[in-house]
Amino acid sequence: MNKRAQLTIFIVIAVIVIALALIAWQFWPRIRDAFMSEEQARAFLSTQVRPLKDSISFCIKETAKDILEEQGRHAGYYQLIDLHGAVDYGGAKIVVMHKDKNKNRINELPSLEVIRAEFRKGMEMEGYKIDRCLENFAKFKRKMQVIPGERKIDLEIEEDKVIVDVDWPITIKKGRASLSFNQENITLFIPLGKIWRVANDIVNFEVKQTDFYATELENYIRNMGETCKEIEIVPKGGITLLISIFVTFLVSAERYGCCFKTVTGRYCTETYESLCERGQFLGGSCTDQRNSDKCGLVTCALPYDCMFNVPKGKCLYEHKGTIALGDECKKECCGIAGRAYGILTHKACRLLAFKKGFNESFIEFFDTQNEFECYAHFASTEKGCCITPEGCKDTTRQECKGTFHAGVLCREIPERCQVKVIGKRCGKQPGNENKIVIVDSAGGEKPIFSCSVPQYVCLECNKEKCHDDERNIDVGRFEAYCKDTSCKLPKLYHQKVNEDGKIEKVPIISTILQTGQSICYNFYGVSSERDGLEKSDKMYIEKEDVLYMHGRSTGLQNHKLVCNYGNIIVVALGTDRKKLCKDDPNTYVARVIDNVENPEVCTNCGKLDNRILNPIGDYLSVGALSGSLLGNIVSEQCNEEKCKKIKNAQGESVCFFSRDLSFDIPGSNPIGSCVPKYPLGTTDYCTACGGGGDWLWNICKEQECYALGNCQFKHTSEVRGTFYFVLATLGFYGAHRIGLAPAYAVISCIKAGNPAAILTCIPTKIAKEVKEAVVGPVSLFTEVVGKISGEGKNIVETIKKTLIDEIIGEIISAIKNAIGL
Repeated sequence: MNKRAQLTIFIVIAVIVIALALIAWQFWPRIRDAFMSEEQARAFLSTQVRPLKDSISFCIKETAKDILEEQGRHAGYYQLIDLHGAVDYGGAKIVVMHKDKNKNRINELPSLEVIRAEFRKGMEMEGYKIDRCLENFAKFKRKMQVIPGERKIDLEIEEDKVIVDVDWPITIKKGRASLSFNQENITLFIPLGKIWRVANDIVNFEVKQTDFYATELENYIRNMGETCKEIEIVPKGGITLLISIFVTFLVSAERYGCCFKTVTGRYCTETYESLCERGQFLGGSCTDQRNSDKCGLVTCALPYDCMFNVPKGKCLYEHKGTIALGDECKKECCGIAGRAYGILTHKACRLLAFKKGFNESFIEFFDTQNEFECYAHFASTEKGCCITPEGCKDTTRQECKGTFHAGVLCREIPERCQVKVIGKRCGKQPGNENKIVIVDSAGGEKPIFSCSVPQYVCLECNKEKCHDDERNIDVGRFEAYCKDTSCKLPKLYHQKVNEDGKIEKVPIISTILQTGQSICYNFYGVSSERDGLEKSDKMYIEKEDVLYMHGRSTGLQNHKLVCNYGNIIVVALGTDRKKLCKDDPNTYVARVIDNVENPEVCTNCGKLDNRILNPIGDYLSVGALSGSLLGNIVSEQCNEEKCKKIKNAQGESVCFFSRDLSFDIPGSNPIGSCVPKYPLGTTDYCTACGGGGDWLWNICKEQECYALGNCQFKHTSEVRGTFYFVLATLGFYGAHRIGLAPAYAVISCIKAGNPAAILTCIPTKIAKEVKEAVVGPVSLFTEVVGKISGEGKNIVETIKKTLIDEIIGEIISAIKNAIGL
């Protein structure tokens, strides 16, 4: 019995402890407030204003967008109640033009004032959404009292945007401290003024009994081009257009679907075919799989931020953006120099940091999508005044061991801190590094001038007098000043390789660089016959703007010229030229890209592993009319297009097609070789000259030789050249005869006049022509060789009876199988 009584006492005590803990947890904010000084409470309240304002703005913005979208579906009205002529045609709309009892047409499109009044009506009816979104300030009321005043929300309509005018005073209290503020206005970039003007013009045309769609549309687009670039003059519903159902009836039954580019310069928009540029109508929906290559949804990186789920064409051409790579459009909590700036994309966060003068090392991302967590994460690094028994010091909340006053400098609390001004220095605190500040004895910094980074940086004078380059004034010893860090280059020329493998001597794109900017200074080679060109720039520019890849490349290399606080640093990328420098005229930050690992990356264009098919395909490919077709059937053939498609890891084309003939024979494959656009600084591949591309016909030329590396060109001897010429002539004769054989066979068989025998006639004629094309040159070569050596004729005859007859037989069998004989 005693044990049971003891157990009961322990249970009662446990229940009391739990109850006290729950009470303490529930009323802890009020308990804490009782022990908090008024200054501490006021400092705390000041940290809550921005998160509270942001939450209110978010909820009002979302509600306003819903109301405006609803108005957009109703031609500007919030509701269709009590409006005459309401029609449900492809979705609820209203008639904004009608005839009165005298049959006069009247424009009843709501005015901008009516649209504003309808917006206010919508806000009154849907204001509960704002309160629901804010959860009646529940997240804030646990930490403090929130007392909202009377809420008034109106709408201002401008040409390119609308402004949600918010009049909502809020008072927050904690302990004995209170703080009041009014909510900020919200800007939505909806061109409502322009939309209404276009809609009103269209209805006015119809009031005058003018068929706008049939007679006035093209003139209207021409005269209102800038406005029409932002608005499709086709009823589509939604916030994008306030067009009446009446205008919908004007549209004829033409095709409606996805248009890659409209006549007004819009991309990936669903509209009528007549409003689409010729050849740009895709049909279907822009989100269809068949349209994904041009209009599929992508994340679009813009110069200032990112857009999500944007049609590809709209991103690249209308917004002038790029498809996002890596994490540049990832959204996270953005912290800069220890301060939270909300949930931003990495791109927007970095741009904000650079704008404030911080480099990458001051940026921190915290993985959360909650604004409150974001600000709480960086709260410990918030700056303010720390008061201890030893004195006052401007520092961060994290480092403060005393009473912390957030967002306040110690000199702003004269009743508690005795602070003296020390002088003008360069800032030491995060964000002040390139600012001239007034430094006080508490370590406080008050910025008075910001040096324009990157051209100017803040330095402290270490001599009697220094000149401030940006403000054009002199300062004394130990004072801060702005020093110009730009680099001024002399007039320089370097070499650039174009798409045809030609070297252009061009001036450096900029003669002034800012700190951190860089440009390329590249060299590849010049003609050995033009050694004096470097000594006479004027003659070079006037007469020799472009020249082929001539001349050895010993010691020549790519360089990056980098500006570093007034000094040019030369970064050499090596004489082997495995790494190349490429200018970026938009950022003036030169990139290092990869060259080919070896010339075989280019020279293997059009080569198969099969040693028999390669020469046969190359031989047939130069034939007129059908040579290219035959060559590609037997083996892959290289040409200019295939050669340029060979790219490095950065997507840069690194090969070009060096032609041996300046003209193309109709129907044949061009003769030449695929070689590196930027020659390597090695001699390892010089012997490959004449072996790239259609290697059976290709001869080694100067341009190809020098493109293969640090090679020396030697001309072929006259005897060997004559021998090659004879062989090439005989080979060309045979190849062209084979290429023309199909056409000749068809014409001959048609002339024979026996339609039933054409199918058997054509392959026979082709076989005969092919045989003659091979036997003829061989026989001629036999006679020449036979005069020199009697054995030559016997050798050739043997080849002719065995190998050639066997090849012809295989060709005939292949043709018969192809046509089903």
